[in-house]
Amino acid sequence: MANQEVTLDDVKAILKKMDANNDGKTSLSEFTDYMTKQDFTEAAVEMVVRFINVNKDDNISAEEYLNALRLNIF
Repeated sequence: MANQEVTLDDVKAILKKMDANNDGKTSLSEFTDYMTKQDFTEAAVEMVVRFINVNKDDNISAEEYLNALRLNIF
């Protein structure tokens, strides 16, 4: 997706890959598991989660993830 605007649909597709139990939500543990498999350290992922999970609901929403991407958090 280089040089392209990431859309909400793009983010939803990414989060669907992270949703290991297929419940339609990406939990913090699913997000952490997925990101550590992508060579992010657990400490780095925890820091990102604290920043992007603004509503503190133990899930990463598409909107939260998209905002993080737009702010170049990753």
